Amino acid sequence: MSIKKISAILTAVTVGAAALGIVPVPVGAPLTIDAAESYPVQKFRLALSDTDQNVNASGSSLIPSAQNGTAAEKWSVNFISSGVFEIVNSSNGQILTANGSGVSLANDTNAASQRWKIEGVQKDYDGYYLYYKITSNADNSKSLTYTNGSGFSLAKYSGAAYQKYKLNLDGLEGFAANCKTGSGEKAGAIGGLLGETVFVSTADDLEKQLKTTEPKTIVVTADIDMQKKSHTRIRDNKTLVGSYSKHTIYDSYFRTNNEYGTAGDEPSDNIVIRNLKMTAKNVPNRILVNIWSSRQIWIDHIDFESQLSFDRKGNGQDEVGKFIWINTPYESYMDKKDNGRSPDYVTISYCKFTHRYWTVAYGTQNPEITRDRTTLLYNWWNENVRRCPQLGNGSAHVYNNYFSAYGSNNGSATSGIIGGDGSDMVSQNNRFQGYTLGQALMMGGGNDPARDDNSYIASEVNGTPSKVSFSPKKKSSWNPNTSNYGYEMIDAYNTKGTDTKAFCTKYSGCFNSESGIKYITDSDFSSWITTRYNSPFLKTAEFSASLEPAVFSNGSAYMIKNVNSGLYIDIDGAKAQNSTNAQQWGANEPGTQNTFKLVSAGDGYYYIVSAVGDGGTFVLDVAGKKTANGTNVCIYTYGEGDNQKFMFTKNADGSYKIRTKISGEKSCVEVADASMGASANVQQWEVNGNSCQDWILEPVSNPGCKMDTSVIYTFKNVNSGMVMDVDGGKMADGTNVQQWGSGGNANQKWTLTAFSGGGNYYYIRSLQNENYVLRPVGDNNGGNVELVTYSNKDSSMLFKFSKNPDGSYNIMTRTSRDASYVEVASASKSSGANVQQWTPTNNPCQNWEAVTEVTTKATTTMTTTTTTTEENTTTTEITTAAPVITATETTTVPEPVLIIGDVNGDKKLDLSDLIMLQKYLVRMGGITVPENADINGDGRVNVIDLMMLKQLYIKEGQA
Repeated sequence: MSIKKISAILTAVTVGAAALGIVPVPVGAPLTIDAAESYPVQKFRLALSDTDQNVNASGSSLIPSAQNGTAAEKWSVNFISSGVFEIVNSSNGQILTANGSGVSLANDTNAASQRWKIEGVQKDYDGYYLYYKITSNADNSKSLTYTNGSGFSLAKYSGAAYQKYKLNLDGLEGFAANCKTGSGEKAGAIGGLLGETVFVSTADDLEKQLKTTEPKTIVVTADIDMQKKSHTRIRDNKTLVGSYSKHTIYDSYFRTNNEYGTAGDEPSDNIVIRNLKMTAKNVPNRILVNIWSSRQIWIDHIDFESQLSFDRKGNGQDEVGKFIWINTPYESYMDKKDNGRSPDYVTISYCKFTHRYWTVAYGTQNPEITRDRTTLLYNWWNENVRRCPQLGNGSAHVYNNYFSAYGSNNGSATSGIIGGDGSDMVSQNNRFQGYTLGQALMMGGGNDPARDDNSYIASEVNGTPSKVSFSPKKKSSWNPNTSNYGYEMIDAYNTKGTDTKAFCTKYSGCFNSESGIKYITDSDFSSWITTRYNSPFLKTAEFSASLEPAVFSNGSAYMIKNVNSGLYIDIDGAKAQNSTNAQQWGANEPGTQNTFKLVSAGDGYYYIVSAVGDGGTFVLDVAGKKTANGTNVCIYTYGEGDNQKFMFTKNADGSYKIRTKISGEKSCVEVADASMGASANVQQWEVNGNSCQDWILEPVSNPGCKMDTSVIYTFKNVNSGMVMDVDGGKMADGTNVQQWGSGGNANQKWTLTAFSGGGNYYYIRSLQNENYVLRPVGDNNGGNVELVTYSNKDSSMLFKFSKNPDGSYNIMTRTSRDASYVEVASASKSSGANVQQWTPTNNPCQNWEAVTEVTTKATTTMTTTTTTTEENTTTTEITTAAPVITATETTTVPEPVLIIGDVNGDKKLDLSDLIMLQKYLVRMGGITVPENADINGDGRVNVIDLMMLKQLYIKEGQA
């Protein structure tokens, strides 16, 4: 019976017992049940061979993608039996499922096709499994296989590269992760990932499970007091993790080797410890976690705390325990046989260390200095005194840690990072509050190399930090990013709330819910990262199976933000000139220089049209039609060439690559040199997986373009060749607008009047009688366009024009919030077909040529015949082929009297408009407001409109 079925039965029994008023009796032995919601289930990435690609979910399919930090690339396993698992995607909870020779994701049905064997097939130089094969348990002859150009399938295992996968734990970086050393590539620690999950609530149960020899995940479900326990052995391949509900362990004395040095009992490797609160409370001088000669150790999201007393000024120490001790035994110890095996490959991350004299110390008691390699990242060292950490005989990479001490009352004993004999120390982007420089960085003495890059320090706890100036006697030349592993860093200090202090104080330590456990690699923090180093040993890969052209609404407008830098594609100086450079720049709001619209070029390609100039003439252009790396990207007059066509392909994190057709999609648009700085160049480069090649499309309102209001227009439909026409030339409310063959009649000609509130909106007036304007019926697809009498109360009469590269226009309707275009219904080519509004398509029935005639509006009038009655004055229909222009007989055409911000409709902007809008927003007296209250045109009336109205009111001099 599977774990999940056991879990379902246990849940049913518990619920039934509760209904009968029976309290379930705790089971003495640990329960092997699935508790995915009660503790931080270990997630991992399935890395594809030796490449920089991971297996991602894409709907029900699998695709390869570079690391992106989204749920789509994260997986977990449900233990079924030894070596057999369900493989679960974190984005949708669906299970990897075999379908004959295919593979997909599907809902969990407990089917045999959803069971998989995960077996190690290749070890690294130190004997840890680097690669695994994933084979269907229902058909052992079929293994998960990737074929470039065809995607994922099931095929007979042959040992081919794309049948081998790495299991990289989510969030794990540094030396305990997949990395490289002078000996070669090393696998990452996985702890008990490939074992069953057990639950413990007592010290005896915990001790028993830690000593078992098979892989296990051991979940702590109660607060456990271990003060009466002595050495508690943790054996190989274990994950010890705290549940979300209770996870405190008091006075532990964990160790990873046999204290008596029993022959054949070697130190334990491959251990993960997560999401616990580990407290020193009643037993002084204990070391809570002892890593003796062990390797592949990840200590993550632990809240270490001491409630024991100590004198932080060093005037007499009464408690000398530590939180973590990583070392080899001394020659005089009973376990001295392990002295010759140095600890190695240790990562301590996202932990909080609070109130202890000595905290973390490590090294070796033998003279070896090439081992004992440790990475410490995103930890919070909170009011400790010494060894934060201290290292001897080894290498320590300490980055983005936050140190908060006691300030001026520290005492002379206080120290932060200490580098002892035989150490090589690299500190990067750390932040120290309440330290002097001599206390913060005690390293780099004698011949032991050390270096600090871009850390910040303040002598007072709440002081404003300044950049560290550190000069060791011997500067370290070690660069982990080129010799060992990739990693990400954020600012040590900034004022934006995205620095080391902000991150560590919020996300270090243990948590009571899944939402609290974060890693800097999560997509949530892509905008925090200021430096990202890619792995120095993984192969850059680009797989054609992931090339699926993205589809956009024709003419949709965007600002285009670079994932790596957070800056936007920008046209230098907003200059509407050929060869004006495309660069990256910051943006607080959209403008012509950083706004682009996408116009279909067919076959999945788009022209990226710049809003500079008239918003339709200039498009992004790969200069000189070149295919070479480093070719510049600029704007140029539209010319239909392949160098002006781009394909957008979606990444697993929702960002896009912008591929150039001129290169056959092998190259894409990127920021040169992965620069983070404003004005860095935008260029073409072959796809390489770097995030400087990834772009986020932020939708903005199509800005439209300015139209000439001094001319007469005929709007000719590109699809049919017919013109926009008032049915029968009837000047009356509700008269239908249609397409008809051009006759040069006044009912086929139009003038434009600009909306006084700006925004490139216009009224489209019939030349036959300019008292009548166009208006769509309703705000949905299929609403006919009709003729109505002009009113300054009705913004649905407004239209916006967007110029296309071919010189035609799309005419957007204000009533749809610019979301629909004026088109000929059903793309008809017949006379009399309706003109209506519809959401954007790629059909030319939505494109209109604007044929113009020059006129002088100041002296242009229409000869009309009027009939006066007691009720009103009406204008008769004009049936002449063209208007007769005269300088003596005139009919006055009223200009629009729509005042932006005139909330109460009294044709003026004053204090009463402000008062009315304020009352509406606080819902006083059921007040309603006209559409004119939507000042910024975003389709909502809210406090932003109130703020803008206040600005308009002040500008009008009413205050």
